[in-house]
Amino acid sequence: MLSRIDPLTGIANGKYFIELVNSELIRSNKNNLPFTIAYMDLDDLKTVNDRFGHNEGDIVLLTVASIIRNNIGTIDTVGRLGGDEFAILFPGMGAEKSQGIIPKIHKSLLDAMLENKWGITLSMGVGTFKGANFSVEEILRLTESLMYSVKNAGKSGIKYEVFGN
Repeated sequence: MLSRIDPLTGIANGKYFIELVNSELIRSNKNNLPFTIAYMDLDDLKTVNDRFGHNEGDIVLLTVASIIRNNIGTIDTVGRLGGDEFAILFPGMGAEKSQGIIPKIHKSLLDAMLENKWGITLSMGVGTFKGANFSVEEILRLTESLMYSVKNAGKSGIKYEVFGN
C-alpha cells in the first residue's frame, strides 16, 4: 500500500494514478466509453512556503486532497502527481457531466484558499477521452498542456477539451 499512496496526503501517488489511468484507458477502449482527467496545479504555493513555512504548505496540500476527496464519487480517484500538482480520474464520465462537476470542485478549493488567507488559486486542464488510441503519457501531457494554457492566460481557471470522437 505504501508504494501506491502519497505519504503526506493519503491519496494515490503519481505511479499508482498512472496505473489507474492505464486500466481505465483499456476499459474505455473495450467498452467505447469516455473518461475524463482533470489536471490541476496550485498557483503560487511557493509563496505560502516562503512566507509561512513548509508546514503551512503541507496543510494546503492536505486541504486540497481532502476537499477533492469529499467532492468526487466513489469510483473517481484523486492523485498527487508531485509537488503541487494533482489529477482526478473520472471513469465513464463524458464532457458534459464533467463541466457540471469540475467548477464545483474548483470553487470549493478556491473558497478554502480564501478562507485560510493563503493567496492560492488553481489552474485546471480537463480532458475527456473517447475512441482514440492515446497512451497514458499522451493523456497526461494533453491535460497538463491545457492546465498550462490556463496558467499562461493569467491563472485561476479551467480549460476543457474533448479528444477522440
